[in-house]
Amino acid sequence: FSPELPDITKQAIADIGFDQGLKAALKFDRDLPACGTSDPWWVNAVGGDVAYMITNGMSGGWAWPADYKDGSTDDVLMTFIMGDNARELSTLSSDEDVILQILSDLDDMFDGTPASDCFTLDSDNYSIQNWGKAPYTRGAYSFQTPTTVDDDGKFDTGNARARLQRPIYDDRIFFAGEGLSFDMGGSVPGAVFDGERVGNAVTTSGGSECGSIDWSKDCRGNDLCRWQGGKCVDNLSGRRNAMGSVVENETSQLSSKESKPNNLRARQNTERKMERGGKNRGIDTRGRDMHNAAKGGKAQR
Repeated sequence: FSPELPDITKQAIADIGFDQGLKAALKFDRDLPACGTSDPWWVNAVGGDVAYMITNGMSGGWAWPADYKDGSTDDVLMTFIMGDNARELSTLSSDEDVILQILSDLDDMFDGTPASDCFTLDSDNYSIQNWGKAPYTRGAYSFQTPTTVDDDGKFDTGNARARLQRPIYDDRIFFAGEGLSFDMGGSVPGAVFDGERVGNAVTTSGGSECGSIDWSKDCRGNDLCRWQGGKCVDNLSGRRNAMGSVVENETSQLSSKESKPNNLRARQNTERKMERGGKNRGIDTRGRDMHNAAKGGKAQR
């Protein structure tokens, strides 16, 4: 990056585990003379259906039947290889060498060479996706390490994912992805929902810190933010979105984007005073509407 990322951001990235991984799909042909079986070779080799196989050797991954489509007659195995094994396979000179290694490991599981006998080494019969070699990913997905959550008693400093969620350079650069998800890291849903988190931060909170917080306790601990509708939003009477327009909330009576910052700060200070007074009187401090509703009778939480 130019300019350099802040040290806290670089350390957060370093504290989240991330490793290589690849998938390979192999299509076998039971009609080959050497194959000599009317079923997929793995069914013939074990005498029944196979859920998955875990091989030894360099490929050392999972392999499972992948004839997902109704009426499919292709004998396809999918392999999923991660970590050290993926890095070792990535040192091979070609995709063909990767496939030959996978076949060798499958053959070693059974007597003879059932996998190799039923496979023709042709690019039409295999497909490899190696995320470690992809220039814009350089790996598969994140995982938690001892440094990802350093139990120092402070969530905001001890959790690397939380640190990486902080926008940088005056809230102009945001980070998103499955690696920042607290409970769905390493998954597509984690990537989708974290992208939604940042999208909300940029478009509805004007790129503020509040919109990038997705834990209620951190939101409520920030004087500039408040928790509403399952989201962390600015605790301002009016706030500007990413396009510079004023976005109104339920406490805002502003109607023009030309409203001066001093007015915003004055209204914000007023709301803070109301909240502090509300706490002393036992009034719900979630907003002015609750305060007004409690005026006519007994205040309730």
